[in-house]
Amino acid sequence: MTKYHLRPAYESKELLIKFTSRLENDNFISNLEAALAPLNTVFTGSEDLWMNDEVLVQAKCDLGAFEISIDHWGLAFLIARGNPRLINRIDSLLNENPIFEKELIDFENPELKHE
Repeated sequence: MTKYHLRPAYESKELLIKFTSRLENDNFISNLEAALAPLNTVFTGSEDLWMNDEVLVQAKCDLGAFEISIDHWGLAFLIARGNPRLINRIDSLLNENPIFEKELIDFENPELKHE
């Protein structure tokens, strides 16, 4: 099971999805693609940002484009800049999928601003 939470981005009120389980298997992208199938999601490319120790995966769907940043520690962030409707719809689809488990967080927690 892959755990995640919906949270504000760093130093921002814009929402993102942070996958909190270590992504140790190779099924993460295919599981995500299956969960987001109702949005007609297509993964369009990836970039190895070796200087940041991360891979950036680009995707598009019926509600717009988004990116997934996966770091070498096995953590990932799903970002849809300027598109809260898309983030909320993705959250809803993940929450309905048995492969993903949503962890609730306190949006007022000051530590979120520095995490």
